[in-house]
Amino acid sequence: MLLYHTNSWHYLLILYVFTKEFFMETDGLDFKAMESQYNPQTKTDDYKIIYKMKSRTVNFCPYCRAVLAASLMLPFVYLWRLYPHKPKPKKTHAEIMKNIHRRGWIARISGASLNAGFGINHLIHGLDDGTFVIAIIQFALAALLLTGHLWAPQVIRWLILHSPKWERKSKPVKPTKSKEPSKIVQKIKSTHDIYCPPIFFVEPNNLTKLK
Repeated sequence: MLLYHTNSWHYLLILYVFTKEFFMETDGLDFKAMESQYNPQTKTDDYKIIYKMKSRTVNFCPYCRAVLAASLMLPFVYLWRLYPHKPKPKKTHAEIMKNIHRRGWIARISGASLNAGFGINHLIHGLDDGTFVIAIIQFALAALLLTGHLWAPQVIRWLILHSPKWERKSKPVKPTKSKEPSKIVQKIKSTHDIYCPPIFFVEPNNLTKLK
């Protein structure tokens, strides 16, 4: 076990770059916090998932890698935090669904326009090299992107309901031979806490008392 005080430069570096969440881990869902988001006046909530957090034990090896990564990322994180960021307003479920619908339309129109443009190009050059088939396929793809959301779900549902049922034949299970654990792996696991001990951070006054 290694003890460092909370004024150590590497500890402050980790806090600045990765924040205190580096030393935390999730401990299930916080249902009370999620229920508190509900607004009884508007009867809406933002459906934000909140997790319970608890402190975790950090070992020396991953901590050293994190210190090295934080040292490389420090200039970029510092410049990023100098830039003023406006807090994003919380969105309701209806607003989130509206944004998803709008982005879907943008993607469909962009894909349809691209295919239609290539189709027109092949149609023009088809007079010379006969690429009418490619033009027809690309026009069909453009029409599918624009109108597929109206009829494709019904067609897929009909195909699933009316398709012949089939059963997958189960293969006979072969008996597996139990492998003996590697002696090298066992040796590494038994000495893991010696070469990569856990780290704990305490206040400077408490560290002097422990010594």
